[in-house]
Amino acid sequence: KLSMIAIPDKQQTKQAETSHLKYLDLNMLKSPSIAVEQVKKEIMSMGALAIENFNSAIDCVVNNDLSLEETIKENEATLNAINHELTNFISELSRVVVNESDSKYLSRTYHTVIDFERIGDYAENILEYAQELNSNNEKFSDEAKTEIVAVKNKTNTLFKNVMDAYATNNIELLYEANLLEDEIDDMTANMDINHINRLEKGECNADIGAKFLSLASDV
Repeated sequence: KLSMIAIPDKQQTKQAETSHLKYLDLNMLKSPSIAVEQVKKEIMSMGALAIENFNSAIDCVVNNDLSLEETIKENEATLNAINHELTNFISELSRVVVNESDSKYLSRTYHTVIDFERIGDYAENILEYAQELNSNNEKFSDEAKTEIVAVKNKTNTLFKNVMDAYATNNIELLYEANLLEDEIDDMTANMDINHINRLEKGECNADIGAKFLSLASDV
């Protein structure tokens, strides 16, 4: 042990230099109970980055502004890296955890990490709609933008609710989250209906409308 302190393992040193994880490193595998708590912090940090990308992508669409494009791409690359690194760490940690409660928690974290990575993917899809609109000198109608902002805000309320529930293990918040999720389903369904109405009135064209419907689906 003393020699490892005096001459650090090159592989671990290299990993520390390149890791995208804020709260974890391989040394924490020696203290599994502490590592489990740090995994939770890492997951919540990943979630914050994912919802940031979602909001930025929506802003690109609504404001017809691609100034956040590179930041979104960089964040997406980071989310992909965190997904890979965190999944690997959890796999290693699962081998040394002895507490049954911690073991059950870790078995569920794989799904959580994947879900956050998927949020990043959907944000990237939304950015692509903004890029296409910009390159074609097109934009959504003011009415469509209002609907997009409304569903964005509702999604952020849901996300905060879910993360508060995740942080505190508050089951009551999860009940409220389910209601919010139903409201978002209703909002996106109405976005579809309103789009058809605008299309019939000649207030938008089919190409722009297709992007609007895809955006609603991504949300």
